Amino acid sequence: MAPLARANAPAPFVRLPDRLGGAFVVAPTSLVVEHEELSFRCDTAFTCSFEAVYHVVNPGEAREEVLGAFYGIASTGVTIRADDHDARRELTAEQRAVCDAAVSAIEPKVVASYGTALRSTGFTLGVDAHARAVLVFQGAMQPLLEMYGMGHEFAFDAIVARHPWLSTSPHDDSSVEYAYALSPIRSWGGSPSIDVSVRVAKGARWGPLAGGAWTVALEGGATVARTTIAARDASVLRFGMVVPGTAVLNGGPFVAAGGRVGPAELRTRLGYEIAGPTAVIYSGAVETSFHGRTTLVPVVELATPDIIIIIPSLGLGAGVPVQLRSGEATLVGARVQLTVSFPVVSLVIPFDWFPGGAGSEQAQVALLAQASF
Repeated sequence: MAPLARANAPAPFVRLPDRLGGAFVVAPTSLVVEHEELSFRCDTAFTCSFEAVYHVVNPGEAREEVLGAFYGIASTGVTIRADDHDARRELTAEQRAVCDAAVSAIEPKVVASYGTALRSTGFTLGVDAHARAVLVFQGAMQPLLEMYGMGHEFAFDAIVARHPWLSTSPHDDSSVEYAYALSPIRSWGGSPSIDVSVRVAKGARWGPLAGGAWTVALEGGATVARTTIAARDASVLRFGMVVPGTAVLNGGPFVAAGGRVGPAELRTRLGYEIAGPTAVIYSGAVETSFHGRTTLVPVVELATPDIIIIIPSLGLGAGVPVQLRSGEATLVGARVQLTVSFPVVSLVIPFDWFPGGAGSEQAQVALLAQASF
């Protein structure tokens, strides 16, 4: 009967030659892992693939065969190949129990901490005397921890309150953490080093969750983190990434109508607004009186949140109005704008100052009711 091994990192069980039947005990195998290359490729921050390559040598005088299990934390779709041949093997309940117990003995925290997230896949490996073999483990893994930054439960950012249907929901940075069990490699022969590389997902950044002496660099346009771990120090490898939150928030269109304060004059406006960050709103609007005057005005506005619908959002903005006047010179001025916003409905009070205006055209104040979508 073949010796038994276990892994995430595979680790060996060797059957004593004077024992009969299915009795297995934990003991070092004569197979030696000379080196391991462990790489992770994260196409998104929420799914990473892994490849662990073991360079194994048999220094003994006889062929050595082991039957073992690969342990992965939150891993799926595990494949195992020995010199390009499928090496997976179904384990009996007894063999699996022996592997579980041995892994727990090597690193009790692995089994205790990860429970059902720790999944095993059986494999077999045979290496002739003084020969070498390459054992490759591949699969996918899910993050063990996802931390999302969200808005406040009873407060709505002004851009969301004004545009409940079309606005983008704000998100702070999100963090994800992965774990990979290294400790079973300690029960193989030899004391190899493990070269680890993590290719970070596009749009994410290497997070502070990762401990150890990592080097981070751009390789082929992607962020790659690297470290080397001695097998004697191998335990659980943890690494993390941070997905940046929403930088620019979509708002939506708005329409408004009202009148100018002082001289009786209809005022209407049509525009669109976005935000970034959530408290800063950028808008562009076209305003007209339908009597030969059209104003183009960009505005940057600082706005407080809307609290549980009852307490409105207050916005104070500044802009540069450009007033096109039929048959007259174009006026360029400065605007201060006050906005009081409930969900969908707002009261907008713009104050425009045109240095080149004459008489009542120099200072213009309006009162507008605005609906946002």
